[in-house]
Amino acid sequence: MLNLPYSRPHATLGPVFVCVLKGASMFFHHLTSELMMLQQGFNYEFLRAASYHGTDTTGNVKVGSDEFDFKSLEGRPVIIVEDIVDTGTTLAKLIPIIKERGHPTSVEVCTLLEKRIDHERRRSEIILTKAKYAGFSIPNKFIIGYGLDYNELYRDLKDIWVISKAGIEFEGKL
Repeated sequence: MLNLPYSRPHATLGPVFVCVLKGASMFFHHLTSELMMLQQGFNYEFLRAASYHGTDTTGNVKVGSDEFDFKSLEGRPVIIVEDIVDTGTTLAKLIPIIKERGHPTSVEVCTLLEKRIDHERRRSEIILTKAKYAGFSIPNKFIIGYGLDYNELYRDLKDIWVISKAGIEFEGKL
């Protein structure tokens, strides 16, 4: 249970959920479908970000913000919806961009998965801003499915899996 703040502590305007594409899209759609049932009101935006190649983070986050409407965040609480929080590389890049360009009243993070990793692998600036709302804590394994990918493969799997050596070697070859 994520226990999102829906007794409406966000004044009169509901939050803006920012879905981090592509990985969070499945979780985002399920989350917002459930939130619609509460009839409390919210808006949403989509932002593309990528920091992985294969099973390793590149340490370099590419953010596709050319078409993102930062004005829609102004004066509103923002909840970034992520698929997984592990090293914190993506959030370390996204949170300052959203704060500087969008001027929200607050920025929080909601993630489906939070990886249990040692603090040396996690970026120090993200330890202070880890996900406020996390669905599941998982071991330090590379996972696929339900929107999560390995080099753009396996996003279409209905369930979440730990990728095998055979899955890595496959690389889409038939």
